[in-house]
Amino acid sequence: MISLLNLTQNKLLHEPLILCCLSLKLIIFLLFRNDRKVKNTVLWFFSPVDSSNLHRMSGTVAVELSSSSLHPRQLGITGDGLETSHALSMKMICTNKQRLQKTVGRLEKMQGPMKKQRDDLLFLVATMEEWSLIMHESERGHSGVPVLRSVKEGCNEIRPSLNSNNSQLNQTVQRLSKASVPRIAHVQKCLKDLRKEIRAVFDDENTYNGKFVEDVRETIGNVIGTSNALIALYYS
Repeated sequence: MISLLNLTQNKLLHEPLILCCLSLKLIIFLLFRNDRKVKNTVLWFFSPVDSSNLHRMSGTVAVELSSSSLHPRQLGITGDGLETSHALSMKMICTNKQRLQKTVGRLEKMQGPMKKQRDDLLFLVATMEEWSLIMHESERGHSGVPVLRSVKEGCNEIRPSLNSNNSQLNQTVQRLSKASVPRIAHVQKCLKDLRKEIRAVFDDENTYNGKFVEDVRETIGNVIGTSNALIALYYS
């Protein structure tokens, strides 16, 4: 009984060795065969493991984690590695939409006041063009020089709007100034010069000369030109 047990134990101990020897003989036999496919299969089985091969064999799906998103995305794998992708996650899309909506809201708030400023500039241009026409239609003498009486009548149509702080014209200019519209200070200076020129004629008729009407129209033209330039640059 004891001898049988020892025999069984020895057989179990040597069995792995026997199997190993048989496997080695089988491998040698296969290597010396002329079948190339069999040789390649045996060599591949005992070749060192390539981590890149394992990486490609591990599956057909890889996970990319976007730098600006906590949501992973699945991308297909090519033979050489991960595919590049410019896709956005839903969280990134929502974030970009929110930023865009804020920008649109801010621009819409700016658009309303700018429409009002454009209307004010258009009113300023229309008023100045009307004044320029009034001065141009002044009666002229035989020499072509505007008659003082006719010029003063025309100035009387202009003075109420020009001199009153509560006039629509001056209220419009004040709004444009408070809004920091570019070059509006130049417009204010032109209107100040215009008041001075007209007041001088009424205070002392001796200051009147043949260039008065053209000087006034030139000042008015500066206001028109500046206002039209602003409309073209900022309000078209």
